[in-house]
Amino acid sequence: MLKARQGKPTPITGLGGFALMAVVLLVGLVGSAQDTPVPNQPTLLLEDLAVDHVFEVDLKLDLKGELRLNTPKGMEKLPTEAKGHHHYSERLLTLGETPHSTGPSRVARYYDKAQATVIAAGEKTERSLRDTRRIFLIQRAREELLTFSPEGPLTRSEQELTTDQFDTLAVSGLLPGSKQKPGDPWKIPNATVQLLCHFEGLIEHDLKGTMEKLTAEKAHFRVMGKASGIDQGAQVKAVVEATGIFDFPSKTITELIWKQTEERDAGPVNPSGTLSSTLTLNRKRTKTPATLSDKVIEELPPEKDEIPPHLFAIEHKDSKGRYELVHGRNWQIVAETADHMVLRLLDRGDFIAQCVVTPWDKAPKGKHMAPEDFRVAMNKTPGWRQEKELLADEIPGTEGRYIYRIAAQGKMDESEVVQHFYLVAATTGEQVVVTFTMTPRLVEKLGARDLNLIGGMLVPAMTP
Repeated sequence: MLKARQGKPTPITGLGGFALMAVVLLVGLVGSAQDTPVPNQPTLLLEDLAVDHVFEVDLKLDLKGELRLNTPKGMEKLPTEAKGHHHYSERLLTLGETPHSTGPSRVARYYDKAQATVIAAGEKTERSLRDTRRIFLIQRAREELLTFSPEGPLTRSEQELTTDQFDTLAVSGLLPGSKQKPGDPWKIPNATVQLLCHFEGLIEHDLKGTMEKLTAEKAHFRVMGKASGIDQGAQVKAVVEATGIFDFPSKTITELIWKQTEERDAGPVNPSGTLSSTLTLNRKRTKTPATLSDKVIEELPPEKDEIPPHLFAIEHKDSKGRYELVHGRNWQIVAETADHMVLRLLDRGDFIAQCVVTPWDKAPKGKHMAPEDFRVAMNKTPGWRQEKELLADEIPGTEGRYIYRIAAQGKMDESEVVQHFYLVAATTGEQVVVTFTMTPRLVEKLGARDLNLIGGMLVPAMTP
């Protein structure tokens, strides 16, 4: 192997020098010819993905539609719209077995921006990330894609911003990974469709891609078709129309406009509705930023199937500071008023139990409601007729909390149910009642998840 001389460079002279220059030029021309697409000739459409590659991503969302609610007055239609903007860098850490259909198996992501404005039934809410929740890990564990921040639990809005966003890691699956000519169709992989349509489970689809235009540096492609799947326990039927640009020099999908119109059935946690969304993606390769440096990556939790539970939890604080709650992501908040909060537990889309959190009248300092008074109060629950008490006991509590539990079987509006009533009280006199309701056959599936939720409740909420 030739080694470069140290010191002053020596110019290439003589016939040998001209011959060497000619060979270098020829090799360069041949290499360029091989990499340059030729119109109407088969051309390879495949992204280049490797460990430590970094992408800069800009993603914008525009959504409009209506939600339909069954009310005592009949079906009520609620206009809904949302706008979102994400800007982040992501570094590929491990590729896994199917990086070109489901995306790399582990990615570190740093959000410069993640915000959304949602208007539902005339009520406007703003969502954004806290400065202490900017870095995230996205990894596949047991065929499930998980998003979490190593900096700590997320709020519900932070979880929705970062987990329910369009899955940019799966866009590689829109390319065929083989040579194509303009006009030749290819089928989009099932896994890619499930991720990009945001389904928990895919029922069927007919999405196909087609290269429409080919230039020396870019391939313009289109994806169209229908798909149906399950999301949060409800069936969703979607129509997709998307256009994208594949950049040959960088071997990257640099632009994508994804339009999706969907008809959603009512589910355990969401009403039915019709929604139309347009996602605009701009993506490019970039150098590793300081926010995703080697030092930052070394300090992240190691890759493993089981994520520490506290990193995969949701924080919720009562607006009046009467309690705060850290709970698992399977518990979905479906309603919240000044008097109560309602959550529902979903397990792979199946509705398991409902939980109602109700702030109770404050007791004198150092005291709480007596067990017998608690029993009487619970028996007065509207629509509830107790038939048999199954259990009554005091549960040891931390932070000076008093916890008392009653489990009973009976009928709620003529339906057979089991209810677990919890009284959670603080030494300062604040009290919260938490009620879990389920059918008798689902008690076993609930398991200890009611106790886990109670264990994550603090009464009153901590002062910021």
